[in-house]
Amino acid sequence: FANIGYCVASVDDKNILLPIKMGVIRTSSDNLIGSVSEKNVARSLLIAEGLNFFLERFTPLTIACQAMSYPRNASTAGKMSLCWGVIIGLSHTHNVPIQQVSPQDLKVSITGSNTSSKEDIIAGINKKISHSLIESLLKESKVPRSLWEHSYDALGAVYAIVNKK
Repeated sequence: FANIGYCVASVDDKNILLPIKMGVIRTSSDNLIGSVSEKNVARSLLIAEGLNFFLERFTPLTIACQAMSYPRNASTAGKMSLCWGVIIGLSHTHNVPIQQVSPQDLKVSITGSNTSSKEDIIAGINKKISHSLIESLLKESKVPRSLWEHSYDALGAVYAIVNKK
């Protein structure tokens, strides 16, 4: 909920994936006033504004997402649900379908193993898609290197869905 990775990509007629825009939508309750509930609504609106910008600018054919996981922590589950509500609402508003990939299928698609670490996934993506291109897109969006993993997650979801068998 604090860091939502995104990746806008195109796919050519040979099914080659080309990332066009990558980054992270960042939300924080630090500078917001109000109750926790009011802050979560404000943060949801920040996510909606960020994603809506890309949906209007790039008119995608689909929204690729890592499937919702169900954490044990109620607060985390609630924030994830708010984020999913935003995605579902924007999907409906823009008439763009959502395609989901499980975390395990994403890992297998990229590394061949469903027990891969974040580092393994990042290394696998960098072997499949130009690392220098990814790095330049992330630097262009001014994402701190410590948050790049969120954009890699988004790119990994796109890759897994494009290469779904």
